Amino acid sequence: MTTLLLIRHAIAEEREIAAAAGIPDEQRALTAKGEKRMRQVAAALAGFVPELTLVATSPLRRAVQTAEIVAAACGKVPVVQTPALSPGADPEAVAQFLQARRLAGPCALVGHEPDLGQWLGWALCGTSCACAQFKKGGAALLTFPGLPTAGQGELLWLLTPAQLRDC
Repeated sequence: MTTLLLIRHAIAEEREIAAAAGIPDEQRALTAKGEKRMRQVAAALAGFVPELTLVATSPLRRAVQTAEIVAAACGKVPVVQTPALSPGADPEAVAQFLQARRLAGPCALVGHEPDLGQWLGWALCGTSCACAQFKKGGAALLTFPGLPTAGQGELLWLLTPAQLRDC
């Protein structure tokens, strides 16, 4: 069985403000508020998935920062960047990344919207339809009977960051 924790990156600098300052989208950072709230969310996630073995992340700065917060809360879990979690990536690329890793335990995936919602649709229904929307800092937990395969996932929960902070 494979257990996956899907996490949308936390609150980041506004796209327009960053662009006006000459900061490319890939380099937008988390805000102080985003970092603070993500630490609270990460503490709850560590309680839900205490045996996390890997945090895979999009290479975009805001996702990497989110992944590092989650990894620290879960006991300094390794963080690996992968283009498979970049905006616009094919859901199959995520599955191929996971299959190649031969995971020994639960894994977290940190990414973006609408991609995470589409990946969840792929996992549950077999098509990359956005069956759910992740708020910034929101998360979902799902399992597969074996390796991640289209339509074989089972959603255990999908929570907003506010719900996670209240846990």
